[in-house]
Amino acid sequence: MLRNAGKAMPLSACIRTIDSTEGRKRLGGHLNSLPYPHYEPARGSAGLLVRIEASGKRTTGKFVSREFQPVRPVDK
Repeated sequence: MLRNAGKAMPLSACIRTIDSTEGRKRLGGHLNSLPYPHYEPARGSAGLLVRIEASGKRTTGKFVSREFQPVRPVDK
């Protein structure tokens, strides 16, 4: 039975905690449980992403024809 798999929380309680520390922690835990690589927006570089490997290696790049292409960040 699914209920025995873990602590169940009503949907209404989940929705109330979305914009709270608890909700952000729950979302972060879920996102970190997904398979690698992970992607996040590159700070200060519109249109670029940072690919994060399981080893922690971070690569800045963008998707071209559905394939991640590393790019060198432009020095300002």
